[in-house]
Amino acid sequence: MKNKYPIEKTYFHKEIRAIDLPNIAQKMTREQFLEFYLQFVFAIDDAKEDPYRPNTELKHDLTDTSRLDFHSKKKPERKEKRDYRFVYRYDRDRSFFFGDAVGLRNAKGEGGDSIYWITKERDRSDENYTEDPIE
Repeated sequence: MKNKYPIEKTYFHKEIRAIDLPNIAQKMTREQFLEFYLQFVFAIDDAKEDPYRPNTELKHDLTDTSRLDFHSKKKPERKEKRDYRFVYRYDRDRSFFFGDAVGLRNAKGEGGDSIYWITKERDRSDENYTEDPIE
């Protein structure tokens, strides 16, 4: 895989491992979660390949952030929409890639259900990220 932008280091928000992934796992069987997790790792690689692909950059309060929608299973049904979203950002100055959140794509609940709301509410200062790989 050839990245369009240099990536020196990759960081993930601590709450992806502590909150996002456990919440997703609770809604799935073990087999479903393992399949989801594999697709999530592929989504991370895909986002890192080109962090600025068209129509992925967010607006308003998350202007420095992008998103990538992905399927939670390897072989989705025909015409089945992508059901999960990975929110990330790329720091051009330092060539760092930051994973901010992962969750359901179309969560429309009050406040805390939206992946955008979750990302906006997270403290995205550097000390809240870990270089540990998500894989």
